[in-house]
Amino acid sequence: MSSGRMVRGLLAATALVVCGYAQAAYTAYIYQSGPNVTATGSGSINLAAMAYEGDDMVPPGVQPDPDIILLGAEGNISVYSGTVNGPGSIGSGGSAIFADAGTGPLAGIQGTYGLIAVPLSYASGAPLGASTATWNGATIAGLGLVPGTYTWTWGSGSTADSFTLRIGVAPSTPTAVPVLSELALIGLAALLSTVGMSKVRRRG
Repeated sequence: MSSGRMVRGLLAATALVVCGYAQAAYTAYIYQSGPNVTATGSGSINLAAMAYEGDDMVPPGVQPDPDIILLGAEGNISVYSGTVNGPGSIGSGGSAIFADAGTGPLAGIQGTYGLIAVPLSYASGAPLGASTATWNGATIAGLGLVPGTYTWTWGSGSTADSFTLRIGVAPSTPTAVPVLSELALIGLAALLSTVGMSKVRRRG
C-alpha cells in the first residue's frame, strides 16, 4: 500500500472514530441491587434539534406514566424541548417517586412532553459522567416500573440522538477500548512506519 493510500485510510478511520464519539447516545439502567433499586446512566446528549426552555431545580426520580426518568445529584438543570419519539410510559402509576440519593450530573428525559434535562451550562454532545439514583427499600415492581428496554429518539441526520433506558438489567462492566488520543497515536505510528519503509525501498 502506498503512503498516500495509508494517509487516506487513516484519515477515514479517524473520521469514523470522531463521528462515533459525536453521535454517542445516553444509556441508563434501573435494576434491583439487594434491598434497593439503583439507576445508573452515562453517555452524551445532542441538543441541536431541541429548543432551550429554561432552568429548574429538581431531585432525581422516576415516574412510570408519563415516562420520566432523572438521574444525578439534586440540583439545577437546563430543560430543552422538541419532538421526541418514544414509548409514552415505562410502567403504571402517575406519581413521581423521588430517589433517596443521587450522584453525578443531572440528566433525564420526559418523552411524552418532549423534554430533555441536562446539567446547567452543558455543551451539546459533551460526555456526561456517570450518574446514579437510589431508592432505598424498594423494588422495581413497587416503583410501578415494567422491565424492558425503552428508547427515545429525536432529531435527524447530524442532529439525531437517543436515550435508552433498560429496566431490570444491571450494566455490564465495559470492555476497555482505546480512547481517541490512543487511536491517534496508533495511527501516527502506523503512518511513520509506512513512510519509513517507503524511504528504505527508495534507497534500495
